[in-house]
Amino acid sequence: MPKELESQLSPESNEDDFQKKFSEKLDQASLEIPELEKTRPFIEKGMKLINEEFGLSSELLDKPHAFYLMALAQRYGYLEENDEIDKYSDNYLSEKEFIFDATALVVNKSSNLYEKYAALIDPEHGIDEERVGLVYDKYTNIESTTELKEAVDNGLLDGVKKRLGVNADNEDEYELRVLNVGDISVMRGLQPYETDNVKNSSYNDPARQEYINKYREYTTYKEELEDNAKQFKDELGGQGGIAAAWKTTINGVTTIILPLPTAEKILHRDEKCSADYTDNDYLMDKSILEHEYIHTQGGLNLDDDTYVGISGEELRAEQFSSKKAGGYGDIESLNLLMQMINTADISGEIGSNEKGGTVGSLFKYLSNKIGLQRTLEFSITPPGNYPNKETTPLLFSINEHLGGLDGLVSRLYDDAIKIGRAEAISDNFDLMADRIAKSSHSGNVSYFYNKMKNMDKMPFGAELFRKKFDLLGIKYQ
Repeated sequence: MPKELESQLSPESNEDDFQKKFSEKLDQASLEIPELEKTRPFIEKGMKLINEEFGLSSELLDKPHAFYLMALAQRYGYLEENDEIDKYSDNYLSEKEFIFDATALVVNKSSNLYEKYAALIDPEHGIDEERVGLVYDKYTNIESTTELKEAVDNGLLDGVKKRLGVNADNEDEYELRVLNVGDISVMRGLQPYETDNVKNSSYNDPARQEYINKYREYTTYKEELEDNAKQFKDELGGQGGIAAAWKTTINGVTTIILPLPTAEKILHRDEKCSADYTDNDYLMDKSILEHEYIHTQGGLNLDDDTYVGISGEELRAEQFSSKKAGGYGDIESLNLLMQMINTADISGEIGSNEKGGTVGSLFKYLSNKIGLQRTLEFSITPPGNYPNKETTPLLFSINEHLGGLDGLVSRLYDDAIKIGRAEAISDNFDLMADRIAKSSHSGNVSYFYNKMKNMDKMPFGAELFRKKFDLLGIKYQ
């Protein structure tokens, strides 16, 4: 009997082959993550149960996915061996559902259950890539795209390339495109600026007439781009507004997309932007482009279409950009709080590696700092603006179960207290609370506290700071 046919007819043999290879990978990984060897019986049992359900492809074990599978197997093994938990309780059932959901995200297409989970991972998984390419072609501004490429060739991104450790030999391939789309959210700085002199002038004043003409031109420009944006979204089946920039894949090519207003502000600031478009505004727009460029070079995502690892990836993009975009306050808060609570410094680890390191290197670093389970939770918990019940239902469910990044902070804190870090944590918060107060206006830390609690949605972390502010007599509201 041919080997291929024998393999198809013998699922038990496939399971044995997977388990054998998994055991070999476990041997190798245990040399770098001692916790794996210490908990090996739980991991092997959990992996057997997972593979019986999912029918996994052994090719996963040659990728960073293997680390995630080890952590998930450990969690499943712990759950099944815990005699204190009722196997019919809501806690048990919700935890088991989480393990299965997380496994589905990690293994993605490399399991027998992909079709069952596909629509939950990505409701648009069946989208026609050729049609997507045609839609992008339709709205591409050739002239502005050419200008942007020339600006990059002439050094526009040299600063971020240097910080990232990118050169001609190791730069990953990518493309740039400018689209004839936009909405009010990306128009900042393009609307004509009405000076006090214009405001107080008569209707027939030449300066006022000039302002009116410019405003009419701006309105026409804006409305055309808004109409294009609506059609663009409709043709792709998308929702929401137009981002200031984004990364996507078009016909297999990694591509940075800029809507026309963002490109024009970066390329033609002096000619196109109004007087109230500041240096800081320009740096913010440029930082957004840098942020998306970083996403094209290396990365800490396990797979682009599942968002596993996205918190580390967004922190990496913020780390190496000009840090002016400020779109991921919850990740920045998490990074700060982890340094206060644990000895883990994610930004330091990312910053010490070319292109920020790899999925595997970060997973190993964190596993030895905060343990396998918290590393898994960090890797599979997205920033607050990512999970959406309609567009990413499985990610949304996982985030709900884990309580988001703030839930992770609370568990990290409990873990640290259990191993005797209470005094060290208290000292760290004393120093940081004092530093924040000294850098705040009149020593009032209200903005810091309210931002972390309400804007960044990290109330547990904010409460840890609030207690210190109270003890130190620092002002806040």
